[in-house]
Amino acid sequence: MVSWVALKEICPIDLETITKKATLIDNRIMTSPNKNDLDSYKENLLKARGDLDVLIGELISVLNNVDLLKTNLDLGLYRLLKDDLAGYLAIIDERQGNLLEVFDGEPKAGIGKTMAFRNILFVALRGIIYDSLYTSSLEYRRLPLKIEIELEDEKKGKITKEIKKDKNLFLRILFLVLSSKLTVLGGIQRRKHPQTGKVIVDYSTPNFRKTLTTKGQEAISKEYQERFGEGLDFSDEEDLFGEEENASMG
Repeated sequence: MVSWVALKEICPIDLETITKKATLIDNRIMTSPNKNDLDSYKENLLKARGDLDVLIGELISVLNNVDLLKTNLDLGLYRLLKDDLAGYLAIIDERQGNLLEVFDGEPKAGIGKTMAFRNILFVALRGIIYDSLYTSSLEYRRLPLKIEIELEDEKKGKITKEIKKDKNLFLRILFLVLSSKLTVLGGIQRRKHPQTGKVIVDYSTPNFRKTLTTKGQEAISKEYQERFGEGLDFSDEEDLFGEEENASMG
């Protein structure tokens, strides 16, 4: 069950403006259409679509915070996230044109296409924005302060490492969760990047620990280089987990 109030309470960053705007959009989308006045319902959806643009813009602004953007990796993830969201909005624009067929300021579409566009907005608001923020907030709250790493060399055994639970870890979790949802639900893997012309694929992993390994950082750096034509220096990052895939979170 979606609860924007509950999201605001569990999220480690301030979502006051986000949840207020999201609640208004949610109410617009969930309104049932009047078949005798379908044009009014289409206009309602178009207003919700405009508000969605504003909401995503506000989310990007909220994430542009010194508590979240502490390292070059954080800055790189933030720029990639902004690029992904911009690409997703472009996809919604395309689908809006195909479904509502707006000519001379008036939407021309029957009930089937109108409801199909309504579902696109529903997925964007609840399936991508809400679920990403909620899932990431839960993951961050459950993050232990200490982890046990299984050693696979000749020493065997385990070592314990401490995690500094700063808010930039929330950004890293959110980036990976959001990237995955944009790929699965948003169709972003089928778009071509405007600069490189390459088809963007899902390069992420649902496990944020990859951003704390050298291998994971190299994958992110490669994607950043391909998109923006410049590299990132991650020399200030600690390889907290190494390449161990079977680390025990305890």
